[in-house]
Amino acid sequence: MKTQKIATKKHKDIELQLCLLHQTENTFPKEVIKLDFDHLTKNQFLKTLRDRRAVLWFFKLQIIKLKVCTTNHGYHIYITVNKKINNKDLVFIQVALGSDIYRECFYWKRIKYPILPNKGWNILFQKKHYNTGKIGREKESKYLTNKIYKIMTNTEKPKKKKKINKVERRLKKHGTKINRRKC
Repeated sequence: MKTQKIATKKHKDIELQLCLLHQTENTFPKEVIKLDFDHLTKNQFLKTLRDRRAVLWFFKLQIIKLKVCTTNHGYHIYITVNKKINNKDLVFIQVALGSDIYRECFYWKRIKYPILPNKGWNILFQKKHYNTGKIGREKESKYLTNKIYKIMTNTEKPKKKKKINKVERRLKKHGTKINRRKC
């Protein structure tokens, strides 16, 4: 006796959604740009990215997904883009976007003089064990992820300028310092 599969409309919808998800995930080649920023303040970090975001435009790369993690010594950024990038260009892009120069030099050597198959050469450690016995982990920051996504896609709102009154404008024109606390 054969068993018949009864497919309800709900099951068909779920199956269709899974097929579409699989197709959209695999429709185009993707690459993950991994950036490592160490020993920078948050403002320095954001300024570096604002100054260098044109690199993505130059290589005609579109951001599909972005993730920013904080570490004990800085930040890790994972940028998924819409194109496959050859290894040498990937190292160049990571340097141009401001990633740790020493890390990228080691990766350049791994690519130029491969000893082992270089499938996993572009690594950011999510967990590090230090000699002191301390364990460092990266933690995803939703706030920084949203902020940097806006910076990298050039959708960041410009800062509003402070309004100054007539007296302050006159003082500024004559080169006198303005002390707002005493006014």
